[in-house]
Formats: sequence, C-alpha cells, structure tokens
Amino acid sequence: MIDGKGEEDNITGEKREQFPVETAALTAGITDEPKVAPDVGGEQKKAGSKAAFKVLVNVLFLLLSAGIIAWIAISEFGGSSDNTDKVTFAAAAQQVIDNRMWLLFAVLMLIVFALCDMGKVLAMSYSSTKRFRPFVAYKAGAIGRYYDNITPFGAGGQPFQIHYLSQKMSGGAALSTVLATFFIQQMSFVLAAPTFLVFASLEETTPIWTTVIMWIGYVFFAAVPIMILILTLKEKTARKMVDIFLRMLKKLRLIRDYDKTAAKTHKFLDDYKVAVTSVSKNIPAIIIGFAFSILQFFLYFWIPCTVMLACGVEVGALKGVFSQMVAIHFMVAILPSPGGAGASEGTFYIIFKELLAPLGMLFWGVTLWRFLIFYFFIIQGFIIVLVRTVSKSVAKVRMSKQIGKLR
Repeated sequence: MIDGKGEEDNITGEKREQFPVETAALTAGITDEPKVAPDVGGEQKKAGSKAAFKVLVNVLFLLLSAGIIAWIAISEFGGSSDNTDKVTFAAAAQQVIDNRMWLLFAVLMLIVFALCDMGKVLAMSYSSTKRFRPFVAYKAGAIGRYYDNITPFGAGGQPFQIHYLSQKMSGGAALSTVLATFFIQQMSFVLAAPTFLVFASLEETTPIWTTVIMWIGYVFFAAVPIMILILTLKEKTARKMVDIFLRMLKKLRLIRDYDKTAAKTHKFLDDYKVAVTSVSKNIPAIIIGFAFSILQFFLYFWIPCTVMLACGVEVGALKGVFSQMVAIHFMVAILPSPGGAGASEGTFYIIFKELLAPLGMLFWGVTLWRFLIFYFFIIQGFIIVLVRTVSKSVAKVRMSKQIGKLR
C-alpha cells in the first residue's frame, strides 16, 4: 500500500521512506536527439574484474596470515627455532589444558564482546524505531564483524549491516542506526587509546619504529570520527579541511579523479552528520552505546592477556602487555589487509617472542589470540550469511511452486 509519504511493508507494516520524485527527473533524457546505448556488457565485465581482484587480494592476505602461523609452528616444533627450552606439541597442548580456566575466561570475554555488538545496535535501533529486537541486533552486529574482517582496512561491514537492517526497518532508521553505532565505537576507541599508547611508547622494550607507526596509525584511525564531529559542530571548517586534504592527495597522485573523490567524501560525511545529529537527541542511547564500546575496548585487549596466562605466562610478566596490544591494533590500522591479517600475526610475533618463545608457546599464543578475535567472527558471520542466503533461495523456490500451481 502506498500513500503520499511512503511505502508500507506488507510483512512488518512499517512505512519505508521514499525519496521525493522531482518533475525534472520524470522527464529527464526525453529529447529528440538519438541516444547511444550504454556499454552494459563492458561495465559488467569491469565490475566483475574488480570484484574478482578484491576476492583474490583478501584470499592472499588470509593465506599470508595462515602462513605466518604455520611458520611459527614449524619453527617451534620442527627444531628450527633458537629456543633453548624446547617443548613438544603434546606438552604445549597440555600446558593450555592445565591452564584451561584462563582459556575459558578468554572465551567468556569473547561472548561478552559479541553481546556488546548486539547492545550497541539494539540501543541505536530502539532510538529510531522504538522496537526491542535483540536477535535482529545480534545478527546485524555479527554481519558487520564478518565483513569488517574480510574487507580492506576493516571498514566493509557498514553497507551490509544497512542492507540487512533495511529489511527489518525503514531505510532511514537502518542508515542512522549503523552509522551512529560505528561513529560511537570509533570515537570511544579514539578517546580511550592515547593513555595506553603513551605507556607503550615509554616501555624500554618498544622499538622506536613501533612507536612511530602506532601513532601514525592512531592519527589515521582518529581522522574519520573527529572529522565527523567537527562537521556536526562547524560544517564549513570541516569541509575546508577535507578539501585541503584531498588536494594534498591529488598533488601526491594518490587520487586520480579529484571531483569524483570529493563528491563521495562529502556525501560520506553528510550521511554520518545526519545520523549523529539524529541520535544526539537521545542521550540515553548515546550513553549506552559508549558504555558498550568502552567495555569492548578493554575486552578486546584483555583477551590476548588471558590467552598468555593460559599459555603459562606468569601474571607479573604481563606488565605492559595491554598497552602493547593497543599499539599493535593501531600499527596495523594503516594497512589495507582485511582484519589486519598477516600484519597482526607478524607484529605479535616480534613484540611477544621473548615472552612466549622460552615457554615454547608462541604458536599457541598467536593461534588462540587470532582465533578468538578474528577467525571466530569470520566463522560466525559466514554461518549467518549462509543460512540467510539458503533461506531466501528456499523461499523463492516455494513461491515459484505456489505461483505454478495457481497457473
């Protein structure tokens, strides 16, 4: 059913927002001049090639990640390592089993971390729709984590979350929910991280190159949420800053089409501005979102600490580990690998080799840590996406059969 303002969903009864249709848009392109048909086939081939290239790059980064873990395993158990305290694979496994309470604690923190994703989406969506749907919120959070971990720079989850939520609520509410959730998460990390990065910088064991890269990564990570915040408060200033930055990139030949890039960037910032402005009217939702995000910040970096305890590291030896994990996170933020694949494992190996290698537990430390904060979300998201795809296919087949019977 369609009224003058929007379209009503036949299943949920919710009205979906419609963009106003201008008269010019209805008559656009109606001229007496002959038209040249667009090269649809060529465009499809280009799009297909780009998609295939992205998939290939992601697969290569994941193989690199697996290769580094395999190399660590071979070094540790194959006799090529220079460690004096060698342990067998069975002995290392037994070490983890003996310290299983720490491992169970890490798993518990992982579960709470995933529930925080649900809590943030739930708070933001309730602010827009006034409907309490935790299962939908959990799946949206899981889909976001899945695509974040398989796309470059870990920033590919939002479009898929918007697509999923737009099937459950209006398009405007879905957009506002996802963008506001992402902004609050990024901003909470930006606010919480500097203290620990300073501690990491002051550690005697932290190489100077590590300090430089992690602060560059922090600036890179903080640029987007801070720019959105400035845009919300002082729009003209923010747009001037964006234009100056894009011109610098053009002079460095890092962007080809300045006008196209500028248009996309401004639209991206405009979308976030609308979302942040909308959610800013609901203070309780903002407080809840920040609370879940800050909790996630500490859980994310405490999980590797508990993994190390499960590997036999003494509690007293964990001094500075939390700050160094924060440093690793921002060091890989500037790399285009999905979920920091490859770079995270390599950096972890360099920083914590002296702590875990003498115990013969470097392989277990890297493997357990990456599984809990990386591969788990890929597996979980893949299952959810697969089930949704199969369910849609089954529904289409059933509908086709019903239509065939009616005929």
